[in-house]
Amino acid sequence: MKSLAQIFKGGLLGYAAFFSTLVFAKFLASLIGTFNFRIEAGDLEICVIGFVLAGLIQFLEMLKNKNELTESKQN
Repeated sequence: MKSLAQIFKGGLLGYAAFFSTLVFAKFLASLIGTFNFRIEAGDLEICVIGFVLAGLIQFLEMLKNKNELTESKQN
C-alpha cells in the first residue's frame, strides 16, 4: 500500500509540474500580448501526461530497487 501511495504522489508531482509550466507559459504569452490568459479543459488533459510519466518513473524506480535487493540477498 505504501508503494501505491508513492506512485500516486509521484504522479501528482508530475501533474503539478506540467500544470505550473503550462500556466507560466500562458501567463508570459498574455503579458507579451499574443493571446488572452485562460485555462481550458484541454490544458488539464495535457497535464495528465505528467501524471502518467512521473508515476511510471516512480514505479520503475521502485521495481529497480526491489530487484537490486533481491539480487543482493542471493549473493
